[in-house]
Amino acid sequence: MKLLVTASAVALAACVTVASASTRPDSHAPISVMGEHIHNKGELMFSYRYMHMSMQGNRRGSSDISANEIVTTIPNRFANPPTMPPTLRVVPTEMTMAMHMAGVMYAPSDSVTLMAMLNYTDKEMDHVTFAGPMGTNRLGKFTTKTRGIGDTAVSALVRIPTSGSQ
Repeated sequence: MKLLVTASAVALAACVTVASASTRPDSHAPISVMGEHIHNKGELMFSYRYMHMSMQGNRRGSSDISANEIVTTIPNRFANPPTMPPTLRVVPTEMTMAMHMAGVMYAPSDSVTLMAMLNYTDKEMDHVTFAGPMGTNRLGKFTTKTRGIGDTAVSALVRIPTSGSQ
């Protein structure tokens, strides 16, 4: 068996393949393209991907928009006066996210490749709140956090014979 290792700035995959598999760099699409190839019988591939994202500020179209402008001009789509204010009163200011994705592909036959992927995500978002139903008096700040196992995908790639193929 051969061990094929490919790497990019944010992803690493290790492929365990039989000797007949191609080891050319262009034999597969980049690691971020999921499910782009079918394996030969007995081939097994493990993958790990890491993604980090950080965002600050807010935008309206292609322009920056301040928290004060948001709370005085952006309508609250859930407004129901007098119980809900006419404009937004909570504004996100910053967000970070880290995601780890582990995957495995296995081919029980030349026609079917089974795939499974599991991800673990860690997110944090800072907010500023504004007092009362109107105005720009800041009430305070708070942070929301969430982490845990995200969507798990289990799928199969099936080779469909074409005319003239064997």
